[in-house]
Amino acid sequence: ARRLGLPDQADFALEELVACGVLPADVEPAPVRAGLAGGFGAAAAAEARETPRAFPREDLTGVFTVAVDDADTREVDDAVSLREVDGGLELLVHVADVAAAVPAGGALDAALRARASSLYLPDRTVYMLPEDLATARLPLATGEPRSAVTAFLRIAADGTLAAARFARTLVTLDRRVTYDESRDAARLGA
Repeated sequence: ARRLGLPDQADFALEELVACGVLPADVEPAPVRAGLAGGFGAAAAAEARETPRAFPREDLTGVFTVAVDDADTREVDDAVSLREVDGGLELLVHVADVAAAVPAGGALDAALRARASSLYLPDRTVYMLPEDLATARLPLATGEPRSAVTAFLRIAADGTLAAARFARTLVTLDRRVTYDESRDAARLGA
């Protein structure tokens, strides 16, 4: 890319984030120099190895659940379900329960607040969470019960939101669908 006079994609993306005011002007153009690609401190890493806290959970493992992501996504952190309840529809939005694995106010919590998000670059992903938590222990997984926080959204006949509640749940991902597959299904009326 540089031989053609085009900017390096990673540097260009960071420069654009600076130009938009998302990152401070003094950020280094490469993630390594910016400290974004570095590991976690010893205390944060130790907290990440601890067993997540157990909470009472509603068992939703029998509810059909689908995640829509890129084909190569390793951190499947959200999914949806739709079911009929009392003659109406209920949309369930499931999000992996990261808070169960991150002690509030601890070193790991502070590190995650500083990172704020995973960073997806053309040549690598810099995970917000330690990689083992992000890609193995916390994501929603096909055929495996996983801890989640679920929004239960009751939809009225006119399409408006009739009721909402939130709960800690146990969900099993039944199917992963790519964005392209979901677009194709929508076009076919499925």
